[in-house]
Amino acid sequence: MSEIGQTQSSDEGAGELTGDLDFFGDVPSWTPEIDRTCGKVAHWIRCDFTGGMVYGLQHIGKSSCAQYIALTIPAILGPRISIVLWPTDEHEKKSAENMLAGWIRRSGCEYYNQKGREKLQYTLCDHLVDKATAENATRILIIIDDSHWLQREAYALLMSLTNELKLKGKRPFVLQVAQPELVQVKSSFSGSNSLQIVSRFFGVEHEYLGITLNDLDEFLAELEKSRPGGFTRNFLPHLAKQGFSLEDIARPMRVAAQTIAQSQSISAEVRLPMGRLRSSLCSLFYRLRADPSVGVVSEQLIYECFQESDLASVLGYYVSKST
Repeated sequence: MSEIGQTQSSDEGAGELTGDLDFFGDVPSWTPEIDRTCGKVAHWIRCDFTGGMVYGLQHIGKSSCAQYIALTIPAILGPRISIVLWPTDEHEKKSAENMLAGWIRRSGCEYYNQKGREKLQYTLCDHLVDKATAENATRILIIIDDSHWLQREAYALLMSLTNELKLKGKRPFVLQVAQPELVQVKSSFSGSNSLQIVSRFFGVEHEYLGITLNDLDEFLAELEKSRPGGFTRNFLPHLAKQGFSLEDIARPMRVAAQTIAQSQSISAEVRLPMGRLRSSLCSLFYRLRADPSVGVVSEQLIYECFQESDLASVLGYYVSKST
């Protein structure tokens, strides 16, 4: 085994890799950061705020966080909340009608091909009210992913929509999930004529960050439980027979990440972006499946996976922006 930091070829000792395995599944992976964010959003809704923002750097799992919130908020607050998730299409922002049609379609309504802004507004409002009523819900949670793409006109549409929902006996909360540019969007509404928009949609905020090294144990423990019988038994049965579990790689992952940080003179808290971490873990799992002779997951092996996913080259960016 070479010294940690001396990268070998990604193919060395890996054997032949075949197949395409779904290690993570379609449901967003639980992380302590996602859990903390979901709890904060639930608290905002309980306290009757009307809107808030969750922002963070690219590739740290914000869209997965939005999906996780949509799936789990009813378990936290109870079933009397209706939820819609609206990913933002950069091309729809150019037209109010296109934007409304997109919101209608993503809310599960088939009448999004209508013409005219006013008609589309009524259709959207009526559909959200009907959906909430059918679900016996008094609250409506509207999650807008990538909301940094929204134009100023979109907030006027949202203001009108939420006013109508209130008049019809519903209690809306608009959650914006976006990149840090959303902070500048909020600042652009600082004038006295826009204070209502700031209060309505930017009243509370939370910065979504990457995974801390201390969070790795909990994250890997949950990933281990994500498959019936255990992740290791399903995907790495030869290691399962030795008593191996995913939590066992938390320590070498910390050492490998700290080695990269030290080599780059990073002294601040290390945060791992979920996108790169996920790719690193996939690389590791395929390597372990391809070479059953590997009985111990070393810091060097993790380091090589971090290098393959390019995590090493971006680590400083996430550290410097998230502390």
